[in-house]
Amino acid sequence: MMNAGYVSLLLALIAMILFASGWKDYLIRGITPTSLLLFFISWIALALLRVDSHLGGIRLHGPAWVYGALFAYMWIRARGGLLRFHLLSVSMLLGALYFFLTEMLHLMPTLIIGNVPLTVSLCIGLLNAMLLRLPAMQIAAVSGGLLFGEAVGLYMHQGMAAGELGTPAFHDLWWLSAFISRAGSLVLEALAASLRRVWRMISGLLKIR
Repeated sequence: MMNAGYVSLLLALIAMILFASGWKDYLIRGITPTSLLLFFISWIALALLRVDSHLGGIRLHGPAWVYGALFAYMWIRARGGLLRFHLLSVSMLLGALYFFLTEMLHLMPTLIIGNVPLTVSLCIGLLNAMLLRLPAMQIAAVSGGLLFGEAVGLYMHQGMAAGELGTPAFHDLWWLSAFISRAGSLVLEALAASLRRVWRMISGLLKIR
């Protein structure tokens, strides 16, 4: 099993290669190259420079601020109160699921697929793909949800250990969840398109008869 942090670096590298190869508009349509560049520069810089801060006794690792800023930016940019509420509610649902799974999976080992982080990422990513369609909103929901779930966990276990938010393991979980969200969304879109084609074919045959 890889050490914490290697998965996020590997997935970040894969993402940059895919975007540079012209897959951006297919994988994350609607997100501008400038926004992507700003995200990657901020994430890499804060991760490599080990920029940490403290908030209420919790040690915040640099990239955690990037996830928080990403969620806040998308929430502000969301058009209409209903969409903002939807983004917030999905994020809180993902966060609650994240907290529940991290607390309960060790009691239900038969439900673990591969390892705990992969299982958590699969559940969060697939649920996110079903609840949100826009790539930017999905990524924002992953950011807000994981931060919320981690914060709840830190609050529930305060005093048991030093609180840290944005650890390398957290980055791995974020990248896995984001990748699975987009992959799941693309699979659902392809399935829906196939079903529409089949329905049109059946409707056409019925009309001919």
